[in-house]
Amino acid sequence: MSLILTAKVGRCLVLLPYDGEHNDLYLSSIEPAVARHMIPVRLDRLPKSDLIYNGLANEVRSSSAMIVDITRRSENVMYEVGYAHGCGLTPLIYTRNRSRLDELPIYLQTLNVRLVSDATPVDVLIDEYLRSMKDARRFRQVAR
Repeated sequence: MSLILTAKVGRCLVLLPYDGEHNDLYLSSIEPAVARHMIPVRLDRLPKSDLIYNGLANEVRSSSAMIVDITRRSENVMYEVGYAHGCGLTPLIYTRNRSRLDELPIYLQTLNVRLVSDATPVDVLIDEYLRSMKDARRFRQVAR
């Protein structure tokens, strides 16, 4: 039974800017934290398709969890988070910039938005989020 509880079940879509700084953060903290629970997926590492939104749509629909970095402002993120919610996912949305929290539209402020800090590093937030996702899935399976 303990083996089943620790199994990597599902895919976790990780959305963050495609640059060296974020890639380093992904490789050092995010990917290992996700890989302890699920299979990490990044859109920029998928085989190229002719339409990026097809890749996003397919990945959101096939993911059990989603992690989104909103440290930098990006209109695409609003679409991606909205699409995820429409598909029934509740993403972990995080920022490493406290002032970014005040800039968020009111509808995003009420979601699962967290601040990464020295006291709460990104890998800890991810671990808590993915544990809660797995616990919720187990609860739904037991309730059936």
